Amino acid sequence: MDRRRFLIIGFLALALAGVVSLGVLQLLKGRTQGSGTTAKVVVASHALMTGQQIAESDLTTVELPISQLPKDVFLATRMKEDVVGRGVIIPVAERELILNNKLAPREAGSGLPIKIPHGMRAVSVRVREDISVAGFVIAGTRVDVMLTGNVDEKNDPKMITTVTFLENVEVLTANQELQSDGTPKRDTTVVTLLVAPEDAQKLTVAVTQGKIHLALRNPMDREEKKPKNTYYGELYEGEGSVVPEFGRKPAARPVRVGGRTKPAQPAPKVHVVQMIRGDKVETKSF
Repeated sequence: MDRRRFLIIGFLALALAGVVSLGVLQLLKGRTQGSGTTAKVVVASHALMTGQQIAESDLTTVELPISQLPKDVFLATRMKEDVVGRGVIIPVAERELILNNKLAPREAGSGLPIKIPHGMRAVSVRVREDISVAGFVIAGTRVDVMLTGNVDEKNDPKMITTVTFLENVEVLTANQELQSDGTPKRDTTVVTLLVAPEDAQKLTVAVTQGKIHLALRNPMDREEKKPKNTYYGELYEGEGSVVPEFGRKPAARPVRVGGRTKPAQPAPKVHVVQMIRGDKVETKSF
């Protein structure tokens, strides 16, 4: 009986020793492989804004599993060579990985120019705060650009009109303009818009010919509405309602015959009759 008890105790001891040995082996195996499955990579030490040139103080490093890293991440060993001095083209959050596609090429520099895509232009316009939607027009928002001016050569106030001549335009920057002493001008903002070259010309003409207004858009609304021009006279009913002369048909003028002036004759009315005979359709006017 004692011999059988000793055998059972010995078997349990061997089994326990085997389990412990296996656990230790797995732990040691994980430690020896750990140095090969992680890497130190570059992250932002604080939020980085578009156009900012990266300094070494803007960066830090973290150790992460290699299997979780994207392909264009930067290794800590080449932080100065590959990252420092380059410009940011896509904002980077604090502790976010620095990726190659978020940085401009080293030779591109930094600041506003690197934010301008190939084939586009940046044009700045000066607007009052109320015109820029009470300060809600900021970098990254999208706006429609409206021009208000007088289309009549005689400057008839009833011919004042507003036209939307640019739609769905991206705002690159919206900064308060400074005076010569460095203090901000009251209610004045310089807005820089990203436009195509031909639209840059339209915008330049517009700022010299009238007043510019900005209409804020929902960023998901990309449809162009192309609204018709609105005239001052159209805002009032009755006698105040005016249609621009170039939008009217020419009025009949009085005719002078034999020294006498005959009143203008109204344009004759035209009657249109449609005749259907079997499968033939004929239209006559008289």
